[in-house]
Amino acid sequence: MEALKRSIAEGTYNADDPLVIPVKDDFRFRSARLKPRPKTNAVIFYLIDVSGSMGDLEKSLARNTAFWTDAWIDRQYKGTEKCYIIHDFSAKVVDRDTFFTTRESGGTLISSAYQLAKEQIATRFPPDEWNIYMFHFSDGENSSTQDDKFSIEILKEDIVPFMNLFGYVEVGEHRRNGDFVRAMTEEFGDKEGVVITSMEDRSDIIPGIQKLLGTGR
Repeated sequence: MEALKRSIAEGTYNADDPLVIPVKDDFRFRSARLKPRPKTNAVIFYLIDVSGSMGDLEKSLARNTAFWTDAWIDRQYKGTEKCYIIHDFSAKVVDRDTFFTTRESGGTLISSAYQLAKEQIATRFPPDEWNIYMFHFSDGENSSTQDDKFSIEILKEDIVPFMNLFGYVEVGEHRRNGDFVRAMTEEFGDKEGVVITSMEDRSDIIPGIQKLLGTGR
């Protein structure tokens, strides 16, 4: 095309003998265009209740379930980020070793864990850039029904809408009088992307993990 335009401009084009011979200046080279490949970031939040009501059985169930869930995810998906949160009456972000070994005690304020998770999402893991998964392990003995309601409100407004999967696991024998699992079931029992389950002993760990990981996006 450039050679033809040049020939016409120079007056050398002959319609009866339309021979067009390109010269070096006629050539045009298209540079490669880089097309960015979308990168999917994934972060997994693990929240564990370490309050005084969590006995050895409860902590063992919670930690074993979290450990094997973490191991399975690491085997299937490389490069996922982790955020480990422990809570009793207050919550804090800890490293992996602390998460699986700490033995704290005290009262329980479930909302403290959700508030901290909310802050971490806002500052470190914006939902438009991250796929977010969250698993919370507790015996469900919260400090008050008021905090049950407050915790549910945080989940409803600031956490669950931005999750690929949210899982709540209540651990321990059903001799407790906590109302949190009932409040969770009433609010999220039929909500897509939310799993609510319970574990009484070690035999429940594998079915519990299967239920947790068999849902979500």
